Amino acid sequence: MWTGIIKGNSSLALILAVVSLCASVVITPFLILFFVGTIVSIDLTPIVLSLFEITIIPLVIAVLIMKKSKKVVSTISPYSTYLSLGAGLIVTLTAAAIASPVLMQEGVFSLFLNIAACGFCLAIGWLLCLFILPKFVYRMEDIVALGFTSVHKNLTISIIIIAALPLKYANGAVIPITFFLLQILTCFLIAPRLEAAISSEKLPFSHVLTLPEDQRKTILAIMRKNKFTLDEIAEETGRTKEEEKEILKELVKTGHLSEIRLGLRKYYKIAYERRSKRKLPLSMWL
Repeated sequence: MWTGIIKGNSSLALILAVVSLCASVVITPFLILFFVGTIVSIDLTPIVLSLFEITIIPLVIAVLIMKKSKKVVSTISPYSTYLSLGAGLIVTLTAAAIASPVLMQEGVFSLFLNIAACGFCLAIGWLLCLFILPKFVYRMEDIVALGFTSVHKNLTISIIIIAALPLKYANGAVIPITFFLLQILTCFLIAPRLEAAISSEKLPFSHVLTLPEDQRKTILAIMRKNKFTLDEIAEETGRTKEEEKEILKELVKTGHLSEIRLGLRKYYKIAYERRSKRKLPLSMWL
C-alpha cells in the first residue's frame, strides 16, 4: 500500500513481500533458537481484528469505489496528498493513544531510548536504500519498493530489540509503534526528494515517476550515465536514434527537460568540453 502511495514499483514490492514470507518459514526457527529462553506473549485476536478494521475493510471499500464510481475518484484525486497526510495523522494519534499509558508508567527517558534504537535501525535501512542501491543502477521506483519491503515491513529488528534489551514488555511495545511512525514520517517527507539526495542535479523525483517508462529510461540514461548524444542515449536504452529523437522532442515539448534541470544550454556546455566543440544532435530542437 505504501509503495503504491509513493508511486514505487508495486509489482516488485509484492514479489518481495511473498519472498519475505516464504523466507520467514526458514528464518523464524533459527531466530527462536537464538533467543531461546526469551518469551514475548502476543494475543492474536485483537491484532486480527485491528487488521480487518484498519486495513482490509478500508482497502475493500477503496477498491469498490475505484471500480464502481469514476466520478468519486475524479473528485477525490486532486486531494489525494491531503488524504494521505490525514491517514498518517490518524495513525500518529492512534499510536500516541496506545503509547501514552506507557509514558505515564515508565517515563520519557525510557521512551527516548526506544526511539533512539529504532531511529538508528531506520537510518541504517534508508541509507542502504539511498546510497548503495543506486550504485547498482536500481530505478527509483525499485528503491522505494525495496525500502518499504525491508525497512518498513521487516519489524523483526524491533522484536529483537524487545527481546534483547532489559525492558518490560509493555515498554518494549512502544518500539514497533515508534518504528512504524518514523517510517511513515520518513516516506512522506523524504520520498519525493530521494532523487535529489542521490543526484547532484536535484532531480524532482515526483515528476519523473509520472512519466511513461520510455521517457524515464531516457532521462536516467542522461542523468545517471552521462549520455549526451543520440548515439549514446540510444545505445544505453537499447532503442534506435529515431525513437530517442521522438522521445526527447516530447520531453522538450512538455517542459520536463527544463523541470529536471537538463536545459539545452547545459547540453551544449558539456558537449563543448567533451566533444571538441561538436554540436549535439539536440540542436534541431532549439
